[in-house]
Amino acid sequence: MKHLAILLVALLSTLNISATWANVGGKNIQTVTTDSLRTADLLFVLNPKGNAITEVTEGVDHMPIDHVGIVFRSADGLFVMEATAAQGVTFTLLSSFIKRNHQPNLISSVVVGRPRKDVDLKRLMDKWECYRGLPYDSLYMPDDQAMYCSELVQKMLYDNNGKPIYGTIPMSFHNEHGKITRYWRNFYHRRGLEVPEGKPGTNPGQISRDANTVILGLLITNIKKTQSPVQ
Repeated sequence: MKHLAILLVALLSTLNISATWANVGGKNIQTVTTDSLRTADLLFVLNPKGNAITEVTEGVDHMPIDHVGIVFRSADGLFVMEATAAQGVTFTLLSSFIKRNHQPNLISSVVVGRPRKDVDLKRLMDKWECYRGLPYDSLYMPDDQAMYCSELVQKMLYDNNGKPIYGTIPMSFHNEHGKITRYWRNFYHRRGLEVPEGKPGTNPGQISRDANTVILGLLITNIKKTQSPVQ
């Protein structure tokens, strides 16, 4: 926890953004409220305990990031466009998103990012109509038959010139020693597949580190009751 707080301070204290501050582990950390969120902002989820994803990927300033969703603000409230193992590609109330990803020892488990480029919001919603309802892609394959969280972000966010804001990178299933981890070897072996090491893809940590992402701070909630979005 202390290590995570130090990392957050190192990252957030360098940003020139007007915000309040919270004390975590004796350190002041910049925060962002839900009122400041806008459509196409990115919500990165911290997992300080780590898992198979954080073992082979790296978030901004070494943060243990294992999930990402896209903010959608409407007259009905704040929602998150995301792909999860439980529900596939779906709309989630922001309050439910925060509750689901809550970490008991963190003031917030969500870091807010914002694309540096203006997002084509019409294309964003057109893409959403194409992808919503798709199953979750637990195999992380580069097609549109199923979708994992960072793949959804990469395929939905375009700038006003019609170019994707985020590109793909060679996928990584190896640790810091360059070895594919036992978890991922066994995961794909059980399915009769080779580990797609080096295939084009994305991961949440990579998007958080991308030059086209500005990290705004830790999300502090001030959420009012909202209705379900019109589907």
